[in-house]
Amino acid sequence: MPRLAPLDLKNRDVLELGCGTGKNTVWLAEHARHVTALDFSLAMIARAHERLTTSNVKFIQHDVRELWPIAAASTKKRRGKNGKWEVVVGDKVQKTVDSRTANVTDGLAIREGGMSPANFKLTLGSNTQLKGFTTGNMLHDSYIVDSARRYGIDPLLIYSQMHQESTFKLTARSPKGASGLMQLMPATARRFGVTQIYDPQQNIDAGVRYMRWLLDTFNGDVVLALAGYNAGEGAVMKYGGNVPPYRETQEYVRRITSRYNQISDGRIAQYARKVTPGLANRLEQKVAPPLTVLAANAMTVRLPDGRMMLVNQ
Repeated sequence: MPRLAPLDLKNRDVLELGCGTGKNTVWLAEHARHVTALDFSLAMIARAHERLTTSNVKFIQHDVRELWPIAAASTKKRRGKNGKWEVVVGDKVQKTVDSRTANVTDGLAIREGGMSPANFKLTLGSNTQLKGFTTGNMLHDSYIVDSARRYGIDPLLIYSQMHQESTFKLTARSPKGASGLMQLMPATARRFGVTQIYDPQQNIDAGVRYMRWLLDTFNGDVVLALAGYNAGEGAVMKYGGNVPPYRETQEYVRRITSRYNQISDGRIAQYARKVTPGLANRLEQKVAPPLTVLAANAMTVRLPDGRMMLVNQ
């Protein structure tokens, strides 16, 4: 049997599905140009990170099982009319790649529609505090906790939503007209008695009240409440009490589910990356990618004052 030639990864970007013990991650980091390592377990990510001696690895907390069926199925190729290779599952073209090497993000780009709504599962916790997390503004933190307690919602869920909605920016405004920390549409703001949409206390309280209303409307189903917050309760009702088949809404639910599960994990404080004041300031300025694309999961960092914060990668 002929011996296999060693892989030449010198000028390639590599996507690793599952960090395991970290040994493979270290080997890839030493031989490839850049490595993106995905793993659902923060403990595995931390273990792999401790072994590294290079800085060319980006870790993302992600359920890699979502990608395995695609990777396993994408084994058939054919030459397209434009001279490039087309990856085919059955008789359906999934994506077109360069004849040499696909970009490391292509494996994520396949999942244009995001997760299947059937995979969305979220249970509301019983926290009454932010458990060490901050928006960067102590007053805003207190408004989240006060309103969440008043309406019986875990403040960490509201925190997760606010991070996606406005990245904790008081004067954030979307192209569609949603405004403030909780990105209220003008009609929603009026509906819940807001007179000053950029007033942080009014904006947060109205956003939490709306979530409480959505939870009551959809019998406590957190996923449907999140879908309603993004697309409107009418869209959820239109599709028979299911997450609407809108790419933006499905990605919104996926992101909030991921953020909430991440920061609700009691072990998160052990693995939060410590950052310098300068880096903390730069990370706080990074806005969330548009909901039309599948984004890397947000990560938790530990600020110089010891508090934790969600930031975009």
